Amino acid sequence: MKRLNGIAHDLGHHAISGLCGVVPYIYRAGESKARYNIEVPIYPFAHPSCLPHNYLLDLGLEGLRIFFSELLTKHGFSHKDVISASLYFEFLRDCPNAPVVHRFLEITPRPYERDPIYRCTSTIITRTNRKYSHIYTHMFFYEN
Repeated sequence: MKRLNGIAHDLGHHAISGLCGVVPYIYRAGESKARYNIEVPIYPFAHPSCLPHNYLLDLGLEGLRIFFSELLTKHGFSHKDVISASLYFEFLRDCPNAPVVHRFLEITPRPYERDPIYRCTSTIITRTNRKYSHIYTHMFFYEN
């Protein structure tokens, strides 16, 4: 089941990447409704009820759903092996000027003051009730 752990890792990593580019849209859509903790169901897919629809947000979420399906297939799994997959975003607005400690213990100020520090937790739950989770803490958005 190492491969499912890897899929959870890859899903979370892709979600916060510039290639995906969905985080700024999730944040801004959540901010418009004063929501800063947002769960995004990837499988079974559903648009988060707390977020308004927006073309670029919807496109990004659809891209994540497709990416997850491709990861399953690439690693020899199908949707039948999984009960759920989700991403949980926590936007930490209470520390807007806080430095972030990186893996290598260097302290770096945030490059864009308007962007909050955020956490993204990627979770997959299998039919056998095994849970695979990865947490990413990030300090800025990659914008296209």
